[in-house]
Amino acid sequence: MKSFNKKESKFSLRKLSVGLASVTIAVIFLGTATVFADDNGVSEPSTTEVAVNNDKAPMSSAAKTISESFEEDVTVINENLIDGRTATDIVSEEITNAIAQPVVDEEVANVGDVISVETSASDPVITESEEGSTTTATSEATAQIVTTTKADSSEPVGVQEQSTVSYETSGEYETKSATITEKERVEKATTVEVIKVDNSTTTTTQGNNADIVFIIDTSGSMYDDIEGVKNNVTNFVSGLNQESITTRLGLIGYGTDFTTTSFNGSYFTTDTAEFITALEQLDYEGASEDPRSPLNFIASDYDWSTNTGSKRFAVVFTDEDIDIWDSDEVVAQGIAEAVANLKKANIATSFVYDTNDSEAVNEFTPFVDGTGGFAVDINQDYAEIMSNQLGKWVITNVNSDVRYYKVIKDDYRIFVEVVATEKPVETVKPAAAPVKATPKANVVKPTSTATAKKVVSKDELPKTGEKNSTAAVAGLGILITILGTVGIKSRRKED
Repeated sequence: MKSFNKKESKFSLRKLSVGLASVTIAVIFLGTATVFADDNGVSEPSTTEVAVNNDKAPMSSAAKTISESFEEDVTVINENLIDGRTATDIVSEEITNAIAQPVVDEEVANVGDVISVETSASDPVITESEEGSTTTATSEATAQIVTTTKADSSEPVGVQEQSTVSYETSGEYETKSATITEKERVEKATTVEVIKVDNSTTTTTQGNNADIVFIIDTSGSMYDDIEGVKNNVTNFVSGLNQESITTRLGLIGYGTDFTTTSFNGSYFTTDTAEFITALEQLDYEGASEDPRSPLNFIASDYDWSTNTGSKRFAVVFTDEDIDIWDSDEVVAQGIAEAVANLKKANIATSFVYDTNDSEAVNEFTPFVDGTGGFAVDINQDYAEIMSNQLGKWVITNVNSDVRYYKVIKDDYRIFVEVVATEKPVETVKPAAAPVKATPKANVVKPTSTATAKKVVSKDELPKTGEKNSTAAVAGLGILITILGTVGIKSRRKED
């Protein structure tokens, strides 16, 4: 049998098998699912244009690859696909999407942001066998995608239970020269691990930055409390400066709504006197209080304009719980959303409030626990609150470098099998060569000896231009036949 893989063959099962498996492998390095491998395992776009004989549209990638490899029209007999896609199509899309994810620099990344995507893959291992008129080619390969995101500190550290999924598809096809079956199987194992990395230093580093937004309840009952804040801000900032921490201060007042403060076009100032002046200019009047709105604002639309490595802080001052006309369920939902936004923006949030108010404790504890802040009793001495508790909290956070990462590993095992059975070549029995009959002379049998010996006189010979006699025509026919036959033989011999 003529081997399917010889150079003179019109198609290559090896190319077909490698091509199907390499759809996935090529995606890792080229970022495209439209690449096939040639006979040398080099991935390159296919340029063969072959018509596909099938009324169903669109064609699967397996059918197209078969038509390109065989360089013949292909008819789809049957396909078992997953949502119209082969197993390698599905994996190719997964890998493409993973590679296409936006990657954020770790120093400015928020919780949930992707900070790296790493890829690796093995070369396809090809095996071939031949039995009778059937040739089988298989291709096996592995691929791995490792996606690392910035994790939240509340997530449990360690390896989670591995999850697995498999994809299997198949198809039956026919071309002019062969019938083909094609099977694909991909096994995917996913491992998720949360890693804690502690790079904390025992000494401070020159140039660390702390951006602190004070969010002040501006209800009338808060006026006297703000006097305490105002009187201790200078000492608070001076203490941070002594720790080599550059402090920027922001200010928002809130009631039913909230008001931001601009310092020469910025939300922040490093001038303590300028900040105290802005604090004195806040309007205090009776109103309902809801700190969720300003907290959502600093987590999404606030212009921090921080340098790399700056730590973000929010300190809420209030003497009441959330005071709005909403059900407890709606309030709780709003708190959960605000906490999630603050965590994503890496804003550690503390509350200075009446810690004896049980309703306020229920509402503000999720902010403190969820963002890495702490609770301070507003009834304490403000010197203790500002210089000791808040100051130490900021210093500890600025100088600590504990980071959490979520590492997701997707391991793929890819298997493709192609079986082609050569169709028998139709043979046609050659027709028998035509037999050329030799014309027979129309000989007149003599009736007597006298007649046979008759001598024809010169005057009886036919003259030029006259009709030949029957005997003359017959004799001339024999002569032409003989000469003609000799001439043909002679020409063939010369040829």
